[in-house]
Amino acid sequence: MRFRLVEKRVNPFESTMQHLKTIDVYGIISDCTIIIAALIGKKGIVRLEERGMKLFFRKGEIEEAIRSVLFEMVSESGSLRKGGK
Repeated sequence: MRFRLVEKRVNPFESTMQHLKTIDVYGIISDCTIIIAALIGKKGIVRLEERGMKLFFRKGEIEEAIRSVLFEMVSESGSLRKGGK
């Protein structure tokens, strides 16, 4: 399976420790439905899930992380389409 970069987004809040940072980051990625991350804080996870985002946690190379997430999604639903159809 091959991947190509569609868009790279900069997280201007990456090095900050501000309260409610997840809400600011959500403003940048609100058009996404799936997030693959190495780490998100406990409250951040709740905030993103409350907004309908599906979170996957992987470390390492992004290509392998994408393969792993796709495999998990297909294993869960039998399809990559929403609802398994």
